[in-house]
Amino acid sequence: MDDAHEPMSLGDRLAWTGLVLIGILCLSRAMIEHDPFPWWQSDPFVFSPPIIGLTPRWALLFNVLIVLASTLSLLGQHLRGRGFGPVPCVLLMLGFGVLGYHASIDLGRVLDASTIAAVVSVFAAASLAYSLPGAQRVLGGVTLSFALLLVGVGMHEVFISHPQTIIAYESNRDSFLSARGWSPESFEAMSYERRLRNPEPIAWFGLTNVFASFCAASGAGLFAVALGCSGRQRLVTLLAGLGAC
Repeated sequence: MDDAHEPMSLGDRLAWTGLVLIGILCLSRAMIEHDPFPWWQSDPFVFSPPIIGLTPRWALLFNVLIVLASTLSLLGQHLRGRGFGPVPCVLLMLGFGVLGYHASIDLGRVLDASTIAAVVSVFAAASLAYSLPGAQRVLGGVTLSFALLLVGVGMHEVFISHPQTIIAYESNRDSFLSARGWSPESFEAMSYERRLRNPEPIAWFGLTNVFASFCAASGAGLFAVALGCSGRQRLVTLLAGLGAC
């Protein structure tokens, strides 16, 4: 009996290539930048995004690459004979059209719109990825990697970046406060220092709530994976359960 694997078709190759690129780009896009003197109201679509280590220009480029990778994966699925019905396609086109319209009339919304488009594109590609042989393991590995990334980033922020931020602030405290017109005993300075000294990821600044949302969403997703695989794949159940915790 011949045990050789059936050769992959062009559609399989395109779908797999797009899926792997999505995983790499999304994990790279989810890096956190350390700001030695964070602002309270930093706008991630104007300033350097706190949830990634990239400037807005590079963040926009990553969003475009994610959309292209998702399109490549969907093209492969189409060649494999799998795809969306007319209703989801129309809804996607309407959604992207609305995003494109708002981005065209206000350049400040370009990065915001591209981020939403990238997220929707990934969801669309991932919703069909289950049909690829072995894709569930790849998606599970990416999800576990993202959970480990969040844990590692949080530990780095608390034990390394936060102490360094305090040291940098203390060494330039007077000039930092005077540049903002704050006296050392003012309410603004005392409130800023209280938040700055709080040893949490991002030190309460930037997108701390989004960081927590990522953690909560990852925990819920991994818990669902653990329940779905319980009784069939013990290793996946164990790893997903540990990741959720």
